[in-house]
Amino acid sequence: MKTKKTSLFGNYIYSLASQLLALLAPLITAPYLARTLHEVGNGQIAFVNSIVAYFVSFAGFGFSLYGQREIAKNKDDQKTINKIFIELLYLRIIFSFIAFIALIGIVTSSLIEDKYKSLVLINSIQLLSVIFDIQFYYQGMEEFKTLAFRTIVIRSISIICVFMLVRTPDDVWIYLLYNSLAILIANIIMWPGAMKRIEFQKIKAINLKRHILPSFFIFLPILSGTIFSVLDSTMIGYLASNAEYENGCYGSALKLVNIISVIIMADGQVLASRNARDFAIKDHVSIIKHINLGFRYVWIVGFPIAIGLLLLSSRISMWFFGTGYEKVPMLLQIFTVRIITHGVMNVIGNQYLLPTGREKVCTLINFIGISSNIVLNYLLISHYGCIGAAIASVTSEGILICLYMWYFIIEHKYWNSSVLLSSWKYALAAIIMGILVYALRKELPNNLLSICLMVFTGAVVYCTALIIMKDYIILEYGKKYFNRLAGKIKNVNR
Repeated sequence: MKTKKTSLFGNYIYSLASQLLALLAPLITAPYLARTLHEVGNGQIAFVNSIVAYFVSFAGFGFSLYGQREIAKNKDDQKTINKIFIELLYLRIIFSFIAFIALIGIVTSSLIEDKYKSLVLINSIQLLSVIFDIQFYYQGMEEFKTLAFRTIVIRSISIICVFMLVRTPDDVWIYLLYNSLAILIANIIMWPGAMKRIEFQKIKAINLKRHILPSFFIFLPILSGTIFSVLDSTMIGYLASNAEYENGCYGSALKLVNIISVIIMADGQVLASRNARDFAIKDHVSIIKHINLGFRYVWIVGFPIAIGLLLLSSRISMWFFGTGYEKVPMLLQIFTVRIITHGVMNVIGNQYLLPTGREKVCTLINFIGISSNIVLNYLLISHYGCIGAAIASVTSEGILICLYMWYFIIEHKYWNSSVLLSSWKYALAAIIMGILVYALRKELPNNLLSICLMVFTGAVVYCTALIIMKDYIILEYGKKYFNRLAGKIKNVNR
């Protein structure tokens, strides 16, 4: 049975809504957690999460992105989808069990300090969550509405639990426990919908081996990305003189940047699924269109956010985290570079290289980036703490971007110079916005209302500048959105 081609714009809206909901919980809870657990408690969370992340990454072993790609290729073949789903489920169980045994070995050794061992074991519940994680199925089928519902559940549980259960600086274990359980519950609730379509009894010949090698080549860049995102916290934990404070500042700043990066990467899963499908049917024109759209999205969202964060870092830090996090403003200013680098890596890596089977390229490039990050961390963290880790991270990501762009250009299959030339409008509009925000910052008091006023005013000026410059994205997609909204209002009035 041939499936109906879903709306790319509609899926993007669902994906963006899901990502914005993912933003809501940290925005609400981060100020409370910063003041309740203090920088030491948040530092413990950052370090423990970094340890468990390696094992969670191995348990997943690239099966999610591989499964998404394979299901997207076979959307019209339910029998093949059944087989892929069930075989990947078995593999997840096996790899999660191996990861758990390995984690127990690490915890019982001298590599982990005694004060962290119980926290790591609590956080290991996330390995069980990997088994029940079937997001790849809905992503491959391009059913992002279901994933948005999942996000509502997990974030609602998280927000409620923070204010009900976390009351003192000693409640770090409670935070890790409910956070891990919330992920598990959110994964479990996706099963009933899938079970209505997946037919276990019709699968006779199970072949697990055929998935391991292609998943492995996808796993390598994913592992590289995991290492890249948590390596700094791990190395701070072992190299910094005041590790928990340094990790508290670093983890808090990184949490805020990751919240923002969610917006920059909101189109990633949507375009990855569509590009995998288009690549399977050799629709290269469509892939070029989507890649260009992905880059434009990075420019239109990334430039104003980066400039806004650069100008308002000290005010945002004070409102979010309060006193005791003196290094966070400087960390945020350094991390503004990551707003753009994350977006570019998302387009080239997740939307282009991985969906089109170029996992080895991602692995090689990420290996170079990780190697440089390890060396720079070793040289800088012992002297400069979390500031050194931030400099090392941004420098390494700069190297990554250069390599990604170099390969993208010389491979030339989907390269179009317009992806870079189109950025000037957004950069200019963001600079104009930045000048206004800078002027307002000097006049307005340091409070939340002023921050909101500057953000709103900056957004209006930025969008107005793009409309004056007749930007395609603003005009075309804005028109589509308002036409759909007008249509719904008309139907309601009937």
